[in-house]
Amino acid sequence: MFDDLTGVEDEKKQEALNVILFNIRQMFSHGIEGDIVSETISDISLKDVDRFLFKIANDQDTKIKLLRVRSSCIEDPMIIDSLFDYVRIEPTFNKHAKQMIYFLESSDFAIGLIPVDEGRGDIRIHIEPLECYPDFVTEIYNDLDKKKGLDSIKFIKLQ
Repeated sequence: MFDDLTGVEDEKKQEALNVILFNIRQMFSHGIEGDIVSETISDISLKDVDRFLFKIANDQDTKIKLLRVRSSCIEDPMIIDSLFDYVRIEPTFNKHAKQMIYFLESSDFAIGLIPVDEGRGDIRIHIEPLECYPDFVTEIYNDLDKKKGLDSIKFIKLQ
């Protein structure tokens, strides 16, 4: 693949990321129970979304006080199916691959953000207040705070 010397690709990617940031800001400043953002965005990848979310949390320049981003990687096919049913997305790729869920928290509000690769170079972003998600999603969120013990560590056998 050739480098984009014109900067057009970088500009398209930044515009797509700005759409995500705009929706996050809107949800934090005006979001109430029942508000949902579900938007298809082009010109970015799931990896771009991941990097961007952690970048805005690290930079703390979004006007969202004490923004913290945490994520969970879902690998259970049953949970992934439930998640896709909930957000009404039918991906065109192997839907039993890993699926990320991001939890963005401020000092007084939290949202969940689910990016799904729809194929064709499109990413669907689903955002809503954390309190509105079904129990299986809030359980994933609550599991992030559980202390890790020896029982939760997976050991590998070296040969």
